Amino acid sequence: MRDRLKANRKEKTPREHIKTREGAHGMTYKYVDRITVQTWLDEHYPGWSWEFDLGSVREIAGFFVGSGKLTVYEPEMSAHPRIIQTTGSMKIKFERETNEAFASEYAKGADSDALKRAVFTLGGFTDIYAPEYADTSEVASDINYAWALFVVPELLSAASIEPKRIAALVQSYLAGKFTREQIITKYNENGINLGDD
Repeated sequence: MRDRLKANRKEKTPREHIKTREGAHGMTYKYVDRITVQTWLDEHYPGWSWEFDLGSVREIAGFFVGSGKLTVYEPEMSAHPRIIQTTGSMKIKFERETNEAFASEYAKGADSDALKRAVFTLGGFTDIYAPEYADTSEVASDINYAWALFVVPELLSAASIEPKRIAALVQSYLAGKFTREQIITKYNENGINLGDD
């Protein structure tokens, strides 16, 4: 299973499946759509299933957040399913003049985001969402990777933190140079709430 995870992380996403969007502070981000993610799962983990808990959707600090559960079958563990639980989010958009939230399919966005994070945990699309880890010889735990993926957009939302610092922070965390608790403490002191889950 470890070799399979390494292979997944080194796999390159076909250029025709890579999309881009404009983000905060003039930055451009790469991403893949849900159909591409589902196709990847079909190819790598036939028989997969996804359950998104609509009852988990809630508003937290300007985001709609919800949880989902991905079930896959590893060839090495065919008799037992592997279950990956993740949380996805979608930022709430507000009208400038009225400050009222735009009507949007926020639950659908959180659902799609949670699925992508679960697939990232399996090593999918590492070259898109965390290219600096694609060729690493060490494989951090699934929990560490999932949490790192959660932290990155939270840090990007803070104007005072540069992308290079974020990359260095996450890479050091995955290398075990400091703990999750140390990151939370450091950034909560600066008004950036990373949560404690």
